[in-house]
Amino acid sequence: MTHAPRANSVQGDKNHASKVKQSGRRSKALAKSCSSMLNVASACELHVPARRSSIFGPRPVRDSMSTPRLAEVLSFREDNYPTARVDFVRYTRARACEENVLFLMEFEKFHTLVERTRGQDKYHELVMAIAVKIVDDYVHDQALHPLNIDSKLKTQVLGYILDCDLENIILSLSSIAKEIVAILEYGVWEQFVEWRRSQ
Repeated sequence: MTHAPRANSVQGDKNHASKVKQSGRRSKALAKSCSSMLNVASACELHVPARRSSIFGPRPVRDSMSTPRLAEVLSFREDNYPTARVDFVRYTRARACEENVLFLMEFEKFHTLVERTRGQDKYHELVMAIAVKIVDDYVHDQALHPLNIDSKLKTQVLGYILDCDLENIILSLSSIAKEIVAILEYGVWEQFVEWRRSQ
């Protein structure tokens, strides 16, 4: 189903603000109605071979002597750095920015699911259910782990949830992931690497 492109400016739309407020309730209802799809998503993740790329780009060549990159630690491959990932989550929790890492790990799984299931039966329902859960957990103001992101990005993704515009939801979540990676890579990650070396 195709939707007309959304206008760049929402200032002229008086109903837009109330629609965005209602999106929390609607998206939660959609997530509940798609709960069986979440179980299918888990099954898909368990039975598909390891991927060669991620949201962070192509799989890097590992050098056992070097410190892993942020992308390597956050991506879910069986041969990556589980201890460093756990340490990094603990480190960010102690610095009150754990939600950024948790979001990126969830988005990495979501991105993989999109790539693996595109064109298959129930693709839209399955991916939409996961997208709604991510938005509910990280983007809404009442989210369990609210991200500190640009309000324009937040409003944009909430609007796309209301419209059930899956492709634009995927693009918006990708933009949020890139923003979070930039925040972590040039701040917390560098501090974490130094801290880990000093241990």
